[in-house]
Amino acid sequence: VLHLNVADCLHAILHNNLSCLSLLRSDFMTKFVGLITKYGRKARWLAFLHVFVSIKGRPIQRNQDTVLALLLNDEEEVLDLTGSYVDSTHIASTDERYGKTRLELMVMREHERQFGSLLKYHVVSLDLLASCSEGKNPNAKARLATRLPIQRVLENIITLDKLPADQGKGRHPQLDADTVHFVQRPWMKVLLTVHLSSLDQEAIRGCQNHHHIIWPSEDHDECLMHKIRDAVASLTQRLSNASVPPAASSAPGKDRVPFWGASDDMGTNLGHHVEYVHECLNVLLTYFSGQLF
Repeated sequence: VLHLNVADCLHAILHNNLSCLSLLRSDFMTKFVGLITKYGRKARWLAFLHVFVSIKGRPIQRNQDTVLALLLNDEEEVLDLTGSYVDSTHIASTDERYGKTRLELMVMREHERQFGSLLKYHVVSLDLLASCSEGKNPNAKARLATRLPIQRVLENIITLDKLPADQGKGRHPQLDADTVHFVQRPWMKVLLTVHLSSLDQEAIRGCQNHHHIIWPSEDHDECLMHKIRDAVASLTQRLSNASVPPAASSAPGKDRVPFWGASDDMGTNLGHHVEYVHECLNVLLTYFSGQLF
């Protein structure tokens, strides 16, 4: 199990395959979660559960609820919502990443490891939770809103690249911009699917009560709208100077993301920036077309 690419093989078989998925019982999902608790955190194992929650972009509410229940029932073992491995029991104390904060893992560009990346696992955890709340699933949105309140989500989007208070102010000077985009994107997706798209009155009030973080205010040096503005502006500049990598001339890149793998002076993978801005635009569309503005 550990050294065979079983998860990706099963993903290829089941992805958007309604006839096969309809034959599987919920205990199949349970067994996959059990592999994580038994053998440790593997991002591709967790990502495999994506095949159950939607088909051709359409959420399957029953499966969303099943997967979400499995994840939350064993949250401490299965999910990584912090990306920090300070005093962690999930990796050996001899591992070079033991004791590292998420910011330190980002500086290391730890997500570029071919196998066993902790940052990837953090990102997949958030991405899967967001997928469990996509569409019209008020129960999933409500459950996740208590575990990932909007204050926490906004703070992660806005401050995850900042130096700790005892080390100075501003952005960490050694951070690769596309590593930041890689980690910011799932937080932006959580903001969209859990909070901004909710029709629950309490969720709507929660968003409205955080306008001082979403918009410029005297209370905060940075805000969500400035983050989105800067991401779009910098992507526009990068795209104007970018040349499509040779491999992308016939295939747009990983998961058909344009400019996947292209690098420049700003970052090592322009595809991460493209994905992040795509999520930002979805957030803007939902925010300005709903009851929040």
